[in-house]
Amino acid sequence: KVLALNKEKLIDLTGKTFGKLTVLKRGENIGLQPSWICQCECVRYYPSVRQADMTRGNARELAVHLIYGRSFTGEEPEQTVSTRLAKEYYNKLAQENDVYAERPSRNQIAYLDKVVSGVANRADDLNAEIQKYSIGWDISRISRLARSVMQLAIYEILYVEDVPTGVAVSEAVRVAKKYDGDDTGSFVNGILGSFARSLNAPAEAPAEAIVEEAAE
Repeated sequence: KVLALNKEKLIDLTGKTFGKLTVLKRGENIGLQPSWICQCECVRYYPSVRQADMTRGNARELAVHLIYGRSFTGEEPEQTVSTRLAKEYYNKLAQENDVYAERPSRNQIAYLDKVVSGVANRADDLNAEIQKYSIGWDISRISRLARSVMQLAIYEILYVEDVPTGVAVSEAVRVAKKYDGDDTGSFVNGILGSFARSLNAPAEAPAEAIVEEAAE
């Protein structure tokens, strides 16, 4: 059915009112202004009327932000995640970076908890792998951002079963290029490619952009 917006209420073509609208994010798939979405019983009748899930690619990018931020604060991983996901703070971040336009789903929050804690607990081992394949570079000379990206990718390859090696590598390259430039992306690709080949796994990031995994 087609839905119509009447300022405060969501109405179907029969004129039935399903409740007031709340200022949130998303709403494009029901023809509403992007800043509106209904949070009432109409969700039962129109399943598409809900806040869009964060994509897995954006969840991975958020994980890099958390790992990178923690490299400065040294706080407990659980505190890092809870602070960044606090509603008021998260909404402010959404105004600065479109990665925060949607909130992570429950599964994605579990993923964030796992990888942020995992990288923190295995930092020495992960850094040792980075150092092993950083020919001619001491790890202390590698930017925090590049290190954070590679720590996450190596952790995913070793410890997150549902992330293919090729996806972990190509996503790491994408994030490195986005935040630190093409040179860093190439540097990250070289190190992670060498690491992945050492495991006899597919390694090189594809030439064309990978389609992001669907949201969990």
